[in-house]
Amino acid sequence: MGYVDIVSTKVRKVFGGRLFWGTVARFRHPFYLVEYVDGDKAEYTGKKLAPILRLTVSEIRDLRRWHYGWAGLNMASVPGFNAHVAEYMNGQSMTLPIARVGSAANAEA
Repeated sequence: MGYVDIVSTKVRKVFGGRLFWGTVARFRHPFYLVEYVDGDKAEYTGKKLAPILRLTVSEIRDLRRWHYGWAGLNMASVPGFNAHVAEYMNGQSMTLPIARVGSAANAEA
């Protein structure tokens, strides 16, 4: 089983109506530890972590971060990921089925 290297990736989550930023500190199957700037820490499964990840375009395009397979983290759930993949594919004159990147992202491609 492979994984996506997201340690040191930023996260953004709303707690009690306030926005908090944090960083993925480590992964110990099946949990990712996030350390928030206010000193709090929280563990998330990949399913809970994906929606709060904030990957930059350069992080998504960095092939050193990618490994075959997935270990509990569905990258399609990461905000902006599908649009970045569609943009990359378009730049390579390729397209993916709508089911893979979503209709809005594929419509731009």
